[in-house]
Parts: sequence; C-alpha cells; structure tokens
Amino acid sequence: MRFEAEARPVDVTLIDRRNFHLFQPLMYQVATGSLSPGEIAAPLRGVLAKQKNTQVLLGEATISIPLRRG
Repeated sequence: MRFEAEARPVDVTLIDRRNFHLFQPLMYQVATGSLSPGEIAAPLRGVLAKQKNTQVLLGEATISIPLRRG
C-alpha cells in the first residue's frame, strides 16, 4: 500500500531545554581543542529562521496532547 500525504499548512512548536542545536559527533574535537564550542553549536532560532510556521520555546514538555481536527 502506498501512502500519500496531503499538503496541508501546519504550525510547529519546538520546545527544548536548550536554545541551541549541538552537533555531537564533533564533541571529540572540542575536547581535544581542535574546535571551539561555538563551532559545533547553532542557535535553534537561527537554524529555523526561514520556517515561518515554526516557533521555538525554551522549556520542558511534560505531557503532549495531540489536537484532532475533524
């Protein structure tokens, strides 16, 4: 069976305890002094700046209740 998603506008809310994305495969280079921490971390708002339907919140989600639209 083939699944085809319909293109519908959505709003995305990203909730994270940190306000940056950390590229973990390069942690070894930071630990050895080859790279600075700023070279492997990028602010989430900057990464998602072109996504007009996305908002970034600093925090921690304790429960998720999906919205059902009928």
